[in-house]
Amino acid sequence: MKDRFLYRLESLLDKGSLWVGSNVPGKYYTDETGEVGELEGVVLPSSVEEVRAFIQVAYEEEIPITPRGGGSGLRRGAVPSKGSFVLSLEKLNKIIDLDKVNYIAKVQPGVITAHLHRAAQEEGLYYPIDSLSSEISVLGGDVAENAHGLHGVRYGELRDYIRRLDFILPTGEIAHTGAVPMKSVSGYDMNKLFIGSKGTLGIFTEITLKLLPQPETTRTLVAGFRYLKEAAAAASAIITHLLTPSALEILDKSFIQFLQKNYRDSLPALPIPKGEALLLVEVDGFEDSAKQQLQRVENICQNHKVLEMLGDLSQDQEQRFWNARKLWSYKVLNSRRNQTSRPKISPEEDRSSVLFLSFFIPPADLGKAIEGLESILNQVPGSTTLFGHAGEGNLHAAVSFPSNQDFKFVVPSVCRQVAEIVYKFQGLYAKEYFIGMSPISTALSQRISPGLQEVFSQFKKKVDPRNILNPDKAWI
Repeated sequence: MKDRFLYRLESLLDKGSLWVGSNVPGKYYTDETGEVGELEGVVLPSSVEEVRAFIQVAYEEEIPITPRGGGSGLRRGAVPSKGSFVLSLEKLNKIIDLDKVNYIAKVQPGVITAHLHRAAQEEGLYYPIDSLSSEISVLGGDVAENAHGLHGVRYGELRDYIRRLDFILPTGEIAHTGAVPMKSVSGYDMNKLFIGSKGTLGIFTEITLKLLPQPETTRTLVAGFRYLKEAAAAASAIITHLLTPSALEILDKSFIQFLQKNYRDSLPALPIPKGEALLLVEVDGFEDSAKQQLQRVENICQNHKVLEMLGDLSQDQEQRFWNARKLWSYKVLNSRRNQTSRPKISPEEDRSSVLFLSFFIPPADLGKAIEGLESILNQVPGSTTLFGHAGEGNLHAAVSFPSNQDFKFVVPSVCRQVAEIVYKFQGLYAKEYFIGMSPISTALSQRISPGLQEVFSQFKKKVDPRNILNPDKAWI
């Protein structure tokens, strides 16, 4: 069957659009988790017609497909299923339209997120979804994974900016959900079924996004605190005082150490406030409004034991702080990118494994919750860090285990204890991710009722009757 499939593909695709065997670069075997999959080949179509032709042949031959965007995900969505062909959409990378009148962008799925940011800015427009991997992530992958970002506290989630999705179903049928107009309230919101579906329902070919006017100005404040719980209390106060900064990040001493190592002696040097915890706050809007917001944030920090504040920063310094925030995340996760041949992950490899937890706490309870979380993490063997999007209460904990350490008995206990703290404050335990280690199921994040699981399963079977699209990823 595979030989017949390859013969049919070669007759359908342009030369250079099909890689098999040793020709496949190593990056296609994995994603940011470092987990290595098994694939038969990679298809890199140059047009929507080639995408459709490939899917139709794969459906007829019952060949599994693993869709791939930028490979920056942490949910294993792009890790190849056994026996699959990876469908990479990196060549479909055109910004089709930026409409200044109707505030929309039409893009192909392979457009790098940061490229849309810059293109929109040149037209006086603004796309606020700015994930930490936006310089390498692509918009199709963002939608497939429902990627989050730094600006959710003010601007909401990615799903709030999706107008219309065009895609190809596993049968080869062309379909779409949503509509281009600003208001579309009839019927079910089918967009939401495909956002976050991890390529299990269809392959995106065009995405229509809502844009906003570019803010007149942005200002950044960096505030240092002695303890993380004090920074968290200040963050809670900012939100409960009805302020909505465009970004509000909380970061522990691990980030400060990263700044001291990489930015203190750089030219020009980046000032670093005193303390063992930071709040990184951005406000935006009209010039006068931004100044007033920043002043109110400074007043709140002064009332919450702040040690030092940096508010009079140049635009270059502000940008360097935010760039550092993004870069540091990859250092925390022990990035395994830039592999040029098939990865060979082995126990002897001198790399750490990282348990990465994501959860949500009501912002008003951040201080108490962080105090409890720190008491758990301080007892875990290996280095730990606690940080996140404080404005939304979206926190992350990362535990790095040395390569020679047996962590399999520690991980379930850590996950359970963290979940207990989260549920105590009526929060949501979102997911645990495994970077450089095999997934260890704790069943903590699978809180969908059996009845709804059956509904989703039946929907998947109806849309993808031969189960060829990311067949092992429906519940990750």
